[in-house]
Amino acid sequence: MARSTNVLGTIQKRTTEEFSFSVDFAAWLATGDTISTHSIAVMHGTTDYASTMVESSSDDDNSIVTAKIQAGTAGNQYHISVTANTANGDVWVAIIYLIVS
Repeated sequence: MARSTNVLGTIQKRTTEEFSFSVDFAAWLATGDTISTHSIAVMHGTTDYASTMVESSSDDDNSIVTAKIQAGTAGNQYHISVTANTANGDVWVAIIYLIVS
C-alpha cells in the first residue's frame, strides 16, 4: 500500500466567498486504479471545521475529488487535507493551505 502526501499550494478567500475546487489524483494512481472513497478535513489547530466549511464534496470514481468551501474565520489559516483511498488500497493525501481574510 502506497501512501503519499503532496502540498498543492495556498488559496486566499474572504469569509463570504464560496467556491469549488478539484484535486486530480490521476498522476499518482497506478494504471487502472481508481478512487473508491475520499474524505476532506479542514483543520485549524486541532479542530476540524469540515462540517461547517465544506458544503459538499464528491469524487468521479476515477481520479478527481471536488469540494465546495464556504465560511471560515477572518485571520485564520486552515489546513485542508483531501484524502483519496483507491481500489488498489493506496492512500493519497493532497494538502491545500487556506487563508481567510
